[in-house]
Amino acid sequence: MSRTLPNILVLPIVLLALTAWFKKENNRFIWLSGVSILIFRSELSILFGLLLLHNLFCNQIKFKSFLHTTIIAAFAILSITICIDSFFWNKLIWPEGKVLWYNTILNKSSEWGTSPFLWYFYSALPRAMGFSAIFVPFGLYLERRIRALCLISLMFVLLYSFLPHKELRFIIYVFPVLNVSSACYCSAIWKNYQKSALNRLKAVVCVGHIFLNFGFTMFLLLVSSVNYPGGEAIQKLNSIDSSPNQYVHVSNLVAQSGLTRFYQRGNWIYNKTENLKYNAESTLAFDYLLVEQNSKSLDEINSLQMNFIQIDQVYCFNKISIQYKYFNPVSIDMKPCVIILKRKTQIFKREPDYEGLRRLAIENIKEFRNSKIMWRIVEEYHNSRLSKSKINKNTSVKANEKQDEIKLLIDKISKLDLSEYCDLEKIDIKECLKTVIDVVEG
Repeated sequence: MSRTLPNILVLPIVLLALTAWFKKENNRFIWLSGVSILIFRSELSILFGLLLLHNLFCNQIKFKSFLHTTIIAAFAILSITICIDSFFWNKLIWPEGKVLWYNTILNKSSEWGTSPFLWYFYSALPRAMGFSAIFVPFGLYLERRIRALCLISLMFVLLYSFLPHKELRFIIYVFPVLNVSSACYCSAIWKNYQKSALNRLKAVVCVGHIFLNFGFTMFLLLVSSVNYPGGEAIQKLNSIDSSPNQYVHVSNLVAQSGLTRFYQRGNWIYNKTENLKYNAESTLAFDYLLVEQNSKSLDEINSLQMNFIQIDQVYCFNKISIQYKYFNPVSIDMKPCVIILKRKTQIFKREPDYEGLRRLAIENIKEFRNSKIMWRIVEEYHNSRLSKSKINKNTSVKANEKQDEIKLLIDKISKLDLSEYCDLEKIDIKECLKTVIDVVEG
C-alpha cells in the first residue's frame, strides 16, 4: 500500500518544477528537477530531460548556463542524499541510483509483471483522466501555450512504454498537465456559452462531464475495494482465532495486497518466505497458511490434507462484465484468490520436536531462525527473566512492542554460533537457548 508513496511525495515538487519551466525560470527548474530525479524518482529524468532539450533547442536557455547550474545542482543534491541515506542504511549508498540500476538497467522490474507496449494509452490514461480525456485534443487546439508541455508529457509516456513493467503511478505526473488542457477547453466554452445555442450545449456537456467523472471514480473505487484479498484474509483470520502465539505463513499475493502492521497481532509471527513449497516438511512449523489460489498452489495444497483443513476463502476482482439483458448492465466478476488453511488440532498434541530444532541449529540456521518452537522457547524464557527482575511494564504497552523485542532477540541469536556457548551434540537445545539469552540480554 505504500508503493505509490515516493510518487505522491515528489508530485508537488514536480508541479513546482513544471511551473518554473512554464515561467521560463530555468535555474529554479533545474534545481527542482534535480531534487525530483536524484532523491525521489529517477524516471523523471525522461520528462525533465525532454523539457530541457526543448528549451535548449528553442534558445530559451544557454548551454553554458545550463551546464553550470546542472553540475552544481547535481553535486549538491547527490551529496545530501548520499550522506543522509548512507547514515540511515549504515553503508555508502545512493538509493535512487540503486533503484535505477536494478529496475531499468538490469530490467529486474519485469519480474513483477509486464504489460503491452500501449497499455498506458489504452488503459492507464483513460482510467486516470476519465471523461476529461475527451477534451484534451480540443484544449491543445485552442490554447497554443500548453501544446509543448502537453505533447512533451505524452512523449514521456511513449518513451516510458518501452519499459515492459508498467504501473499507473509511473506516469502520475502527466495527469495534472493533461487536465490543464481539458480545463482550457472547458474554460473557453464557458466564457462564450451565451453566444450561440451550440455553445450552450457544449457548456452543458462540460459541466455534465464533471458529474460523469464523479460516477466513474466511485465505480473504480468500488472495483478497488475488492482488490485487496490479503487485507481481507488477515481480517478473517483475526476474527476466527484470537489465541496468542500463532505462526502464520503469508504468500506473495497476500503480502502485496493489504497485509499491513495494522492488522497483525503483536504476539503472532508472520512468515513471508517467498516461493515456499507447500509440503508437509516446509509447513511443519505453521499454524495457519494464507495461500494464493491458483492451479500450481492447489496441486501442492492437496498434499497437505492430512495436516491442514480449509477454513475460509477470499474472493477478489476478476473482470468487469457487460450484460445487456439486465437493468444494471455492468457487473464486477469475482474469483477465488486466497485460501485460509488451519493446522488440524491433533497435530498439536505431540511434544515439541526439540531434537529437530537442535539439528536445525547445526545444519540450517535460516529454518532454525523461523522455527515456531524456537520462538516459543525464547518468548517464555524472556518473559520469565523480566518477571524475575521485577520489571513491571505498563499494561497499556502494545503487544507489538513486546513482539518487536522477541524478534530482535531472535535476530541476535540467529547471528551467533551457538556452538561457542554450548555443546549442541550433548546439551539440550532448550537449555542452550536459555544460556545464549542470558549472554545476549546480560
